[in-house]
Amino acid sequence: MVAFPIHAWAIVLYLNDIGWIVERNNVWDAIGVGAYGLVIAFVESIFIFLIATALGFLIAKYWDEDTRVNAMGTIILITSIWAILNQLYFLAEPPRAEALVHLLMKTAHPLRDLYLGALAFGALSTGLPVFAILKFQKASQLAGALFERLSWLTVFYFLLDVVSLGIVIARNIQGA
Repeated sequence: MVAFPIHAWAIVLYLNDIGWIVERNNVWDAIGVGAYGLVIAFVESIFIFLIATALGFLIAKYWDEDTRVNAMGTIILITSIWAILNQLYFLAEPPRAEALVHLLMKTAHPLRDLYLGALAFGALSTGLPVFAILKFQKASQLAGALFERLSWLTVFYFLLDVVSLGIVIARNIQGA
């Protein structure tokens, strides 16, 4: 589950940029940029997987293995979605929310209140689904079914990673 959102977002970003890369350079450079992006996504997936595995030991052994895996997968998926939305917000360059800025400026500690609000919202948006998975068997089964379907796409992403690593190696040998 770790690799799915990271790779999906890397591919979306690549497809967004491929046009100007081909126009500025050539198709081989565009393929190289995509390959480098997928190799980085693979390394990032491994890193996050190791962290998630370590954090998974904090979930009580009271729940069965499938429930714990579904809870960790949900945490990773929701956290990844928030990271993607954060990056998308800055890529889209939307106008500032003036009403929120004015409301925060009226408080004694606007930056602290902004961080606390974001932390509370993030904790609720992640905590409630995880609580549902840990508490209700049906929620855990639904999450497991979703992760099972996404795992096939992740296998495809790993195949792309192998091809991308080959492209990166070929480009570096060619450039040497």
